[in-house]
Parts: sequence; C-alpha cells; structure tokens
Amino acid sequence: MTFEEFQNLCKENFDASRPADISKEFSVTPQVVNNWKARNVVPYRYVKLLREKISKANDGGHVNPNLPLGYLNFGVEEQQNEKSFDISLLEVSLNFLRRLKKNYILIILVTLVFSLFSFIRVLFFVDHIFTSTATLLPSVSKPSQSQISGLASRFGINIGSGSGVNDQIESAELYPILIKSSTMAKNILGREFYSQYFDKRLSLIKIFNDDTSASIDNPIDLKNAQAKLMSFTTVHNSKNTPAVKLITKSSEAKLSSDIANAIIEELQEMQKKFKGQKASQKKNFIQERLKTVQKELILVEEELKTFREKNRKISSSPALVLQMDRLMREVDSKMEVYTTLKTQ
Repeated sequence: MTFEEFQNLCKENFDASRPADISKEFSVTPQVVNNWKARNVVPYRYVKLLREKISKANDGGHVNPNLPLGYLNFGVEEQQNEKSFDISLLEVSLNFLRRLKKNYILIILVTLVFSLFSFIRVLFFVDHIFTSTATLLPSVSKPSQSQISGLASRFGINIGSGSGVNDQIESAELYPILIKSSTMAKNILGREFYSQYFDKRLSLIKIFNDDTSASIDNPIDLKNAQAKLMSFTTVHNSKNTPAVKLITKSSEAKLSSDIANAIIEELQEMQKKFKGQKASQKKNFIQERLKTVQKELILVEEELKTFREKNRKISSSPALVLQMDRLMREVDSKMEVYTTLKTQ
C-alpha cells in the first residue's frame, strides 16, 4: 500500500493525517512515518494493523462504505508481495542445485574442452622457461696496507693498497658489471653445453641461434646470441648483505644450471687472472727496487768505510762523530729496506 492511500484511510477513519498523529496511532516515531512517506510504501504489518483498527471501529467488521473498492484485497496483495521477497538462502541453494543437475553434462563438457585446450597450448605452443639460481658471496675483507706498499709509498711509487676499484675485483658492486660484460658473454657463448633439443654438445652460440653453423666470428650471430644471453641472465645485489644473486634462464633445465655454473667458473678465472697480473706487477717492482736498494746500500757502506779509514780518532771531534752517526743511520735504513724487500 502506498503512503498516500494509508494516510487517506487514517484521515477518514481516525482523523489522523499528520505524521505526528499517525505515529501516535500506531506507536511509532514520527521519523518512521516520514520514512514511509519518503519511500511512499507502508510495511505490511502496519497495513494489517490499520485493517484491524478499522474493523474494530466499524463494530464487528462492517466495512466503511467510503473505503476504496480495493480495500478488501489490499491486505492479500501486500502479503503476497511481502512473501515474494522473503526468499530464504535454502531456496536459492536448492534452485541452484536443480539448475546444476539439469545442465551438468554441458558444464562437464565445457570444462573438459577448456582443460584440453589449455593442456595442448602449454604442451605444444608455449615455450618452457627453466630458472637456475645461485648465490655468490664475494670476499669482503678490505686488505690492509702491506709492507711492500708502505715501502713503495716511501719512494713515491703507488702500487695499489687494495682500496681502488681495480683492486676490488671481488667486490659485490663489480660482480654485475663483470657478469654482464662482453668479455664474459663471449667466453660463455664459446663454451660447449649439452642440449636436450639437439641431443649433443654444442657451443652456446649455436644453441641460442638454433643454428649449428653459427659462429663466434660472425658478428650477427654473436650479437643475437649475446642479446639472448643478457636477457636470460639477471644479477641482483643484496641491500643488507654482500651476497650477489645470479639467475639464469633457458628452455632446458640442465642448460640453465650449466650456464650458471659456467658464469661462476669464468668469474673465478677473471679473478685469478687479475690476481696474477697484480702479483706480477708487485714482483717486478720488488725486483727493480731490490737492485736499486742494493746499489745504494753498497755505496753508503763504501762511504762509511772510507770515512772510518780517514778518521780513525774521532772521539775528540764532535763534528766527525755526528757525521759518522749520520752515515751509520743511513746504512741501517738502507739495510732495513733491503731486508724487507728480500723477504717479499
């Protein structure tokens, strides 16, 4: 029932047309009546209560002749509409199960078709990518100033104290640069790996180019394979630890693992080569300095010997004593340098 009809009935039978009067008549707040008015709908239980009040007011249920013709049926209609919205969750579930039972064959067929389509697509049309992960822990100990570096600095020669970039090839910051370098890529692409696809060992440049005639000497083959290797290789530096995470990918599981191991081996070879070069540089420096210091030591010793031969009694001359002490200190200094170089 609409609020207007409800309001008209209340006005005709109880002389209550204002929301405040209607609220008192039905023991509700004026706000509730205003809500009925705003929605222009009155709940069924208050319509039923209005009918009861009107029946009592008409002495035994006689209907007021002034009531609209639809008054006798409005209660039934409202009750049916109210029940139509009172659908329980159980009824919804049962209805869903009935529909499911009715169309279960179609549902099963659709599921099987999509499953078969996905299986065929993954099996024949999607490239499988396998990932291999390795964690590298570089040497983080900062080398201290060695004796030979100290001696070199005393002569104005810098042979490296381990604090420069070139001396920190094992540093975690340099690992991504070394791994992504063209030298590393060329060495890896020239290595042979077993390929399950070709069922034999081939160089990686041939595997990546899918061409057994590909060669390192061919710039186009090298460029394509190097781009693929770079896209399949990822290096991450940890923020809190010096560890470096190496990730390699390929279409074969064993190949991914072999590439990761090859990169680690090449990295170790680079470090050995660098250390060998540094050791060779230090060795050459020591040999050159040893020859120079030996000559200087001989000259100072000869000078001290000549001084003593010419000045046998120097106790009475403070100047001669001071000069001899100076020569002796210089001999001791050269001897110390010479001994240190010999022990390196």
